[in-house]
Amino acid sequence: MRPARITTLLGPVSLTRAVYACPHGGASQAPLDRQLQVAVGGLSLGLQELLALLGATQDSLAVHQGQAPALLAGRQEVLDLSYATYPERFVRGRPIFVPNGR
Repeated sequence: MRPARITTLLGPVSLTRAVYACPHGGASQAPLDRQLQVAVGGLSLGLQELLALLGATQDSLAVHQGQAPALLAGRQEVLDLSYATYPERFVRGRPIFVPNGR
């Protein structure tokens, strides 16, 4: 039995659950995590869904508030950093962010 901490919409929950380890490869599995639909990192399904919804609407809110140029610049910064760190992954050269994939 191992302790676990799950973060839910209502706050953190602590519990103890069985964890089984493979004797050959060392991989482990906690059946209760699957049953409760807990993600890696201990997030409940409800919290995962709320975070996904927040992420999906955040860009629209930023654009509505006049922050589109900063949002687009931030995306290009991420692409530039990725390219500088892993240029071999970008077979077509430095990526340029194009809104709406156009």
